[in-house]
Amino acid sequence: MENFFSKQMSSKDNSELQGIILKKESFDEEAVLAAIWELDKRGQSDDSTELVKNRLLAKLEARKQKKEGPSISKFVVFLVSFLVATLFGAILMSVNLFNEKKTKGIPVVIGFAIIYTLISIVVFDFFAYQFGVVIIVNALGAAIISEFFWKKYFQDKAGEDNPQ
Repeated sequence: MENFFSKQMSSKDNSELQGIILKKESFDEEAVLAAIWELDKRGQSDDSTELVKNRLLAKLEARKQKKEGPSISKFVVFLVSFLVATLFGAILMSVNLFNEKKTKGIPVVIGFAIIYTLISIVVFDFFAYQFGVVIIVNALGAAIISEFFWKKYFQDKAGEDNPQ
């Protein structure tokens, strides 16, 4: 296995690598793992390094599991869509889709937002930008982005089934 620190660790001697493992609290967890992997390659690992390696791998895996899910919350998407514009909420939703590797949904969300924004402009112009109309149109766009599209692409992150 390799990570960002693997190349640096390959240039260190065995005693330096052992020192990194012994003082693991002073080093980045990935650096300590790279030191252990380098010792493994050299056939210099023992039971204590295996124990440290297993603990670090479990800790990193738990941290990775915790990070799963959309990085931008549904509330933030709604708030930006409502207060700024539906298009900007759609951009935030697209960032979530990109991060979750659901890129097929990006053109759908952005396409909807562009069409909705154009329709909004016509409605605003027709009603002479009355405050109440602006609030209603923005609330509707925000609700569609944060409810319909969120459920379509991220419902499984809330513990419910998502067929996609």
